[in-house]
Amino acid sequence: MTDLVVQPPQSITGQHYSRFDTFYQVFNPIPKPIKYRTHFVEWFSGEVIDTIWTETDLGNGGDVAMSDEINGGFKMTTAAIGLNDSITMSFNDINHYEPTGSIAVYVQRIEDAFQSNLYCGFVEDKDHNDDKALMGQDHNVSANFFLYTRNGSDTFNSTDIIEDNNYHVFKLILTPTNTEGFMEGVLKATNTTTLPNVALQPTMFLRQRTTAVAKVGHILYYEAYNT
Repeated sequence: MTDLVVQPPQSITGQHYSRFDTFYQVFNPIPKPIKYRTHFVEWFSGEVIDTIWTETDLGNGGDVAMSDEINGGFKMTTAAIGLNDSITMSFNDINHYEPTGSIAVYVQRIEDAFQSNLYCGFVEDKDHNDDKALMGQDHNVSANFFLYTRNGSDTFNSTDIIEDNNYHVFKLILTPTNTEGFMEGVLKATNTTTLPNVALQPTMFLRQRTTAVAKVGHILYYEAYNT
């Protein structure tokens, strides 16, 4: 049996080791020459969220914090004041990701899908006005989970999965010709129009679609990288 050890090469007597400099090398073939790419991973575990994230309140905003509950992850709660009160989390317009060659993987759920909007993925700007590639749910757009891309205008592509309040694993693959949206590892939607074409940043977005009713979203895991 071969042990996997992530450490610099060194002489170890009496044991057989395969040595890797990073965990990425354990699971992925390393091209030669090696191509170094931006790769971000967030498990949302601990007392406070990492300072790479910036909160932006739209309308009356709301609250964000690490959840003090089992499997709560990062928790966003809208203000329950005005129509369309929203919270966005982003890298504060520091855009590392290729619009034609990047991937986002995340796990999210919303506590009440009715009249609510929760999605993650990539955006150009933290206010969500410009280019984007997102996947999640918006009760006003569709009763099903959907893929959403924007470049001047919007394209929404619904999946065959009805929105609910369970955790789901989403994956976005951005290429020069399309954006693919996966749920639980299965391709569910493909957009070929209004694809983003500028550098992007990861985002989390929560919105209430009605007044005086707070909406709560949870993000359990987030990963993004250039391909």
